[in-house]
Amino acid sequence: MHAGTARPPPDLDRLLLTANSCKKLHLCDAWVLDEHVSTLAHKLRAPDYACITSCYLDRNMLGDGGLGDLSRCIKAGGLPRCAYFSMSQNRIGDEGLRQLAQAIEANKMAEIVYLNLSSNRFGNAGASAFANAITFGGLPKLKTLSLDTNLIADKGMRDLSAALATATAAPALRCFEVASNRMGGAGLEALMMMVVARQGLQVAHAETSQMRTVARGSTPKRACRMSTPAHLYSSQACAHARQHMRTLAHARQARAHACEQAVPSPPLPARLPPFA
Repeated sequence: MHAGTARPPPDLDRLLLTANSCKKLHLCDAWVLDEHVSTLAHKLRAPDYACITSCYLDRNMLGDGGLGDLSRCIKAGGLPRCAYFSMSQNRIGDEGLRQLAQAIEANKMAEIVYLNLSSNRFGNAGASAFANAITFGGLPKLKTLSLDTNLIADKGMRDLSAALATATAAPALRCFEVASNRMGGAGLEALMMMVVARQGLQVAHAETSQMRTVARGSTPKRACRMSTPAHLYSSQACAHARQHMRTLAHARQARAHACEQAVPSPPLPARLPPFA
């Protein structure tokens, strides 16, 4: 398309007709704006579209208003059979994720098995609202959750990790992607402890200087190629992680005791040592 040429808006009626026949609503790379989703969400409340099982709105220009309209549609009974929901590479912030969390809390997304909200703009507030929503079993069938490439820092990751460590939060979850967020050591430590506590969950995490994949109950197929070495952690590596957590706790106790005795304290482990 030539520079300066306006792209026509998506033909929603034609797309909905196609979605009704093939049970898929795919609007990726379609220049969809919030106002388009507002019209779309109103139409999706009709019983004619209850058969849709997948909704993909990736790589558009959707913000909090677009996800908010869809969330209110879902909360009102729209898309009751949707199992695949993806809005990656948009402009969704904390308010949009709060609206989605309300639909989850209302138990209106119980059929979701794949949820992708990667490459957006939400941070700790949105992550904490999402964590509260999933704590009480709002996503019982969810298998893959992708929140990578957002603005989640330590507080948001601690809330997410605490929620996922409970038995009722997404019990079927097998893959949790949180690469390229803004968490530091505290967030990574909370993430590691959640992985140790949870059976069969694979977690992908990346920082500016490293890439690690922590997996329990599965055999790694390959390492991710990044600028620094990648590590794939199996169940044996989780034992290694538990040992590191014990070492870290003992070092902290020794440091606290040393402070009380006014003697030089031993250094804390700088980071999780590499697993051979």
